[in-house]
This record gives sequence, structure tokens and C-alpha cells, in this order.
Amino acid sequence: MRHRAPGTTSSRPWRRPQPSPLTLRTVARHHAPPLGPGETVSSDGCWKFQDATIAPLPPDGVEVWVGAVASPAIDCSARIGDGWLASPGLVPTDAAAASADYLEPSAVAVAVAVRRDIYVGENEQEALDTTARIRERGYRGRHPDATVVGGPETVAKAFRDLAQSSYTDIIVRNMMPTQKHAVASIRRLAEVRAMVSDA
Repeated sequence: MRHRAPGTTSSRPWRRPQPSPLTLRTVARHHAPPLGPGETVSSDGCWKFQDATIAPLPPDGVEVWVGAVASPAIDCSARIGDGWLASPGLVPTDAAAASADYLEPSAVAVAVAVRRDIYVGENEQEALDTTARIRERGYRGRHPDATVVGGPETVAKAFRDLAQSSYTDIIVRNMMPTQKHAVASIRRLAEVRAMVSDA
């Protein structure tokens, strides 16, 4: 189902996102011609604005990642964005198929990213015990294989498998709502990162 974006009157709102990456890059000095300090840019296209500028200017420009799930939207993100953000609900086999779908028309991408809801435990048993209650309740309505729970070695293997499926970036969200578990999981991610540094 499509919904009209607030403040728009277009009968074809799906056309509006396509010029957005170009607009963002132009304002953020990532697209020619670059903006210098104090310079402005205007647009009379889909998005209308006058004398826009950004400060401070990002030194390395702006990468535009486009989130998409359906194949036509994934194809669109390959054409208009610098990278693609996959659905966090994808199980590994579907994640592999989706990344292949994205890369087929794109060939080269700055980023192929996916979010994973995780808990990095001291070891396998501690991770399973700590997350048992939220997993039994059906965590966020997701298939268990779309989450990553385990000790550092298990989490590192899951991340390596995603790298084998051409994912360049993994965005993580803590599964545990309790502060002590969330902080401990984040700390253990340092071990995981060291294990996958060559992936």
C-alpha cells in the first residue's frame, strides 16, 4: 500500500524518492558541481527549494543507502543510491538471494548492508539462557534465524557468512533491553570485530 507523503500533492508519489539521492549529494558536496563554504543550491524539480546549504560540510561527502525489500524496489535502489540496506527480517538464505538480486544490475556498490538483532554472550550457553525468554515470546515476530545469538565465535561465523553473501556492512541492534546485558554484548562485539577483520 502506498501513502501520500505529508505536504505532497503528486498522484505518483513513488517517483519522488528517485531524485532525492541526487539532491542530497548536490547539497552535501558529493556530486558535481561541489558546494564550497557559503555556497548555495536551488532545485525546481520534484523537491523544490531555494538557496539551500549545509554546514558544516562533510569532508568525505554523503553516501545514500536506500532500504528496499521487493525486487523492483531493490533494482531502483541499485540505480539511484550508493548502497542498499536489506530488511532486518531476512533469514540467511533469503539475505543471500536478495544481495544477489541487488548486485545483478548494480555490479559495483559502496555498501550492501543488513541489520541484525544480536546478543553476544560470554559463551554459547550464557547467550541462549539470557535470551531464552524473549526468544520464546517470538522476538519482534521474526524468524529465529534472522537474529544472531551466541558466543563471540558463533556471532563471528554468522557475520562471515553474510560477508560471503556480499554484505559489506552489518548494522546491529541489541536484543536485550536490560542495560547490563546490552553493554556487555556491545563490549564483546570488539572480539567479534577482531575475528572478522579479514572477511
